[in-house]
Amino acid sequence: MTRNNPTSATTNAGSVDFQVTFDQNVTGVTTGSFNLSPTVTGASLTSVSDGGSCSPSCTVTVGTGTGDGTLELELNNVGSIQDSYGMGLSGTFSSGEQYTIDKTAPTVGIGSPSPSSTNTGPVTYTITYTGADTVTLADGDVTLNKTGTADGTVAVSGSGTATRTVTVSGIIFFLPPHSPQPSHNPRPQSGIRPPLGIRPPLGIRPPLGIRPPLGIRPPRFLKPRRSFLTLTDICRKWVKRLET
Repeated sequence: MTRNNPTSATTNAGSVDFQVTFDQNVTGVTTGSFNLSPTVTGASLTSVSDGGSCSPSCTVTVGTGTGDGTLELELNNVGSIQDSYGMGLSGTFSSGEQYTIDKTAPTVGIGSPSPSSTNTGPVTYTITYTGADTVTLADGDVTLNKTGTADGTVAVSGSGTATRTVTVSGIIFFLPPHSPQPSHNPRPQSGIRPPLGIRPPLGIRPPLGIRPPLGIRPPRFLKPRRSFLTLTDICRKWVKRLET
């Protein structure tokens, strides 16, 4: 008993076909001639091709039920199976191929960029898969969600069915034409002037001299009295000079 449709071991199909081959032509093969060894909920034998006449092969169709698991066909009840001479089949068979039923869709997750911000790169992302049978992610499958004039080159690396690494390199961006360039000597904001020196706080004036405490007056200095000469005094001085 071998897998017939599909021939691959893993499937999510609603039904599968086993090919059952005898060593000669037989009749009387029915769904009751077989048992299922399933781990899938709701799996069931559906039909046998050619009305149960296998020459010497026939196809047994099995519904795969719901959920995930395995399906294997076993030939156990052989009482109704006979060859062209009416001789019954002796023995059973339970060593055929099996299907793996996988109806749970795989999931994929994209990790955070490393580093989270850059103007040159490279930047790497880790892609994580769960429940995947095969992973065929290629460079052309990745689209960059770009804004402005930023751009980069994508490369996918890794193997297996668990992870892939996406590397974005050659990151570039362009400034729009006539865009203002940053000044190396920015002017101060309007209304703000750089200090030219240290100025005393408002309301405080530096001392111009030493002043006495309030209520104490400095001593007065007596001015020399002026002397006045009368006409008589002048005449006397001239008389004395003449006498001498």
